[in-house]
Amino acid sequence: MVDLKKFRIDSKQYENNNYGDVFNMFSCAFLEEGKGMEVLIEAFSLAFKNKNAILRIGGDGSLRIKLQGMIKELGMENQIFLLGALSRERVSEEMKNCKCFVLASEHETFGVVYIEALACGKPVIGTYNGGADEIIKDYNGIIIEKRNVEKLRDALIKMKNEYKTYDENEISEKTILSYSEKILVEKLKGVYKEVYER
Repeated sequence: MVDLKKFRIDSKQYENNNYGDVFNMFSCAFLEEGKGMEVLIEAFSLAFKNKNAILRIGGDGSLRIKLQGMIKELGMENQIFLLGALSRERVSEEMKNCKCFVLASEHETFGVVYIEALACGKPVIGTYNGGADEIIKDYNGIIIEKRNVEKLRDALIKMKNEYKTYDENEISEKTILSYSEKILVEKLKGVYKEVYER
């Protein structure tokens, strides 16, 4: 379930945004194999090195030291930031203050973080990983094949150029209509009823 009290469009969500005209992207996941962070960091560097863009990554895990080394090797210390493990409140703040959310993971059972970002009205970039396939549509983001640095680079650039064309209210409203607790409970009831009647 997505906590729609935390993850929603907030009239105050831009008040604490100190990024100005900087294109700031947010990602969040455990820093482990299969979450696509190496691909994301490389693609972001190819797209935006020494340009007016930053990437903030929430989450911790066994790959943190490796990813930090990769960021340093690419010369991206001033543009890519590993934030460590974040509370749900902090994740909500980051999502509300970013321009878009991106997660290039290889496998997702459902894709809750995509839905949390969409509930905040943010367009997303994801991969065909099982969880994102039914969530990401033309009106709310870009979906690409997984483990493809070049396609992710192109998607990042496309998002930077076009993110203002996305309607945050439409994104949020359609997400809430599809994934609110009430709707999901009713869908589950239907599944259980169908199984019971077999």
